[in-house]
Amino acid sequence: MLVAVSGGPDSTALLLALAADGNTVGAAHYDHALQPTSGLVAEHVGTLCRRLGVELLIERRDRPLPHGSIQAAARTLRYDFLERARIRANADVVAIAHTADDVVEGVVLHLLRGCGLAGLRGMPARRGVFVRPLLAVWRREVVDYLDQRGIEPLEDPANSNPAYARVRVRLDILPALERDRPGIVQRF
Repeated sequence: MLVAVSGGPDSTALLLALAADGNTVGAAHYDHALQPTSGLVAEHVGTLCRRLGVELLIERRDRPLPHGSIQAAARTLRYDFLERARIRANADVVAIAHTADDVVEGVVLHLLRGCGLAGLRGMPARRGVFVRPLLAVWRREVVDYLDQRGIEPLEDPANSNPAYARVRVRLDILPALERDRPGIVQRF
C-alpha cells in the first residue's frame, strides 16, 4: 500500500496508523511548488518517513499548471503522480486521507453548486486504486490521535484561505449550521 502524504494532520495520522499496524506501506509526496515553503514541507515528510522506516517517493511540479482552477489542476497533477508512484512502488492501492469532515464539506459544496441528488453521495471509500480509509473519522479525532503521540503536523496555509469555496464552507457555513442546529454536521 502507498500512502499519499501531504505533511498535514490527516495524511500524517493515516501514515502513522498504517505503519504502526505492521502494514507494509510506502509513502508518496507531490510538491505542487505553489508556495515558497513547499520544499520545507517535502523535507518534513521525508524526516517523518525516515523516522518510521517508510520508503518515500517525491515529485516536484516542474511545468506550468494547466489553465483553469488552480486547485483542480493541482489535484489532477497530484493524482497522476500518485498513479505513477503506485506502479513504481508495486503497490496495489493508494491510501488517501480524506476524513468525514471532507465528506461533509464536499456535500455542502455540491449543494451550493446545484449538484442534484447525485452530488449528495459524498466521496466513495474506493475509486479504482484509490482508497479512503478515514472517511468515518472526524478531523478532531485525527488531531487528538497526533496529540497523543506528540506529533506536530504541518498546516497548509491554503486550508485557511477564504478565497477557496471549500474553506468558506469549513469556516463560515458549517459553523453557522452548527450554531443553528447543534450536532447537524456529525449527522450528515
